Amino acid sequence: MGCALLLSGSYWGTPRESKDDYYFETKEYEHLTFQVEFVIIDNEEEWDKLKKEYFKKSKTRRKVRAWTQLIRDIDDDGNIVGTELCRVFIKDPKWVYQPEILGHEMAHCVWGRWHPQQNDRNTNLGNSVLSIYGRRN
Repeated sequence: MGCALLLSGSYWGTPRESKDDYYFETKEYEHLTFQVEFVIIDNEEEWDKLKKEYFKKSKTRRKVRAWTQLIRDIDDDGNIVGTELCRVFIKDPKWVYQPEILGHEMAHCVWGRWHPQQNDRNTNLGNSVLSIYGRRN
């Protein structure tokens, strides 16, 4: 009995590790209908230029493997009611093939900031407003 309680107490619901070194924490929301736009980066020079534009801290830029920018639908009270556009920035697979990263970024489109504690721990892109939430011009 004690063993069963110990095991059930340590269950997280999803695997603690995946190929992209993240695990699923929580749903910020769940939006299933939106437009997707991919920004495919062809080479390291272009990659570095875009990272400098979106991530002001060099420590953050060093860790970024891809990122997502969400353009949201917001009601008159300021509540998020949907994702209008999900823009995914990812390396061209002819340059670097990382299919698990594409899945990770698409999860942001559906569930928003789903790994906030890991961002805090890793000083990753979750602290950069430009990277996650954009505005339509």
